[in-house]
Amino acid sequence: MNKVITALIIGVAIILAGFIIGGTVEYPIGATSGPDYYDRQNFFGGLVDGGVVTAISSTNTAITAKQVCDSSVINWTVTGAVTTVATTTFPGAAAMNTQCLMQNGASKTFLFRNVSIAASTTQFVVASTTSDTLLMPEATGADTVVEGQASSLVTFLRTAASTVVITVTELINGD
Repeated sequence: MNKVITALIIGVAIILAGFIIGGTVEYPIGATSGPDYYDRQNFFGGLVDGGVVTAISSTNTAITAKQVCDSSVINWTVTGAVTTVATTTFPGAAAMNTQCLMQNGASKTFLFRNVSIAASTTQFVVASTTSDTLLMPEATGADTVVEGQASSLVTFLRTAASTVVITVTELINGD
């Protein structure tokens, strides 16, 4: 009988100690394993979103899906004399959807900067006309050309398993 009472007293003491000391332990997260999160997350201390700055130098160029997914800024510099508008080809939906836009509704935005002289311009082209849609804002003079020393915000948005909408918002330098 004494052994049963002693065992009960020890059990109750352990349970009470758990409540008194606290049942929740918080650990700061410096890193987590794996790239996938499926639940909403709240960051009360703020969130800094970033990537790398990618530099491209060529007359006509094709931006890869990896460059889009990894970069916050893409700086384009024309090489050689450009007498016509140079082209910058965006990656297609298949490449974007396997590289970083894993779910419908996923998006990636980056700043495209034409850091060339004022006379150099680049025109955006999509890699595939069957699965990609290029949208420009409705405004007088809106086009897919980024003048020298100008920038555009470019957003890739996955709308279905095999389609991506690309929006380009032209930015002008403030006075």
